[in-house]
Amino acid sequence: MTADGQRGHRGHSFSMATAAFCVAAAAVLWVVFVASAKAHEMEVGAACLAATVAFTRFVVRTAGVRFKLRLKDFMQGWRIPWYIACDAWVLCRVLVEDVLHVERARSLFRVCGFATSQHDPVRIARTVLAVGFATCSPNCIVIGIDQEQSRMLFHQLKRSGVPQMLKALGAKG
Repeated sequence: MTADGQRGHRGHSFSMATAAFCVAAAAVLWVVFVASAKAHEMEVGAACLAATVAFTRFVVRTAGVRFKLRLKDFMQGWRIPWYIACDAWVLCRVLVEDVLHVERARSLFRVCGFATSQHDPVRIARTVLAVGFATCSPNCIVIGIDQEQSRMLFHQLKRSGVPQMLKALGAKG
């Protein structure tokens, strides 16, 4: 047992269910991306997926990075389309207000607490997901995460609260 009450595990081990889900999600996203299911497009998609799996496996084995991706954490990404739509609207408003000289666009660097660890594989995976997921949104770009002080630095054009998705992955504030 670890200090947080979880059973010990090898750092780069994925459950088969998580791996199967990731492969299936990537395949569905490929079909959505190309907007058809023609044979030659599926062949290219399968080749890209195989290359991605091989590269990821190679990096995980050689880099010595220990992480454990939980399906619950990965599923926090369901909020991304909503954040993209809302932030696109916010950025359009900021642009119009700036062009019409109603209000000058601001550039904000913000800091919030973030649960980090250099040794807990679950927290390492959450950190990676938080950076990737948050940066998908047009109004939030993660600059970095300070492991020593457990803080996240991010940039916004229009101030808003810390997204619920980030809170679920370990952000505070």
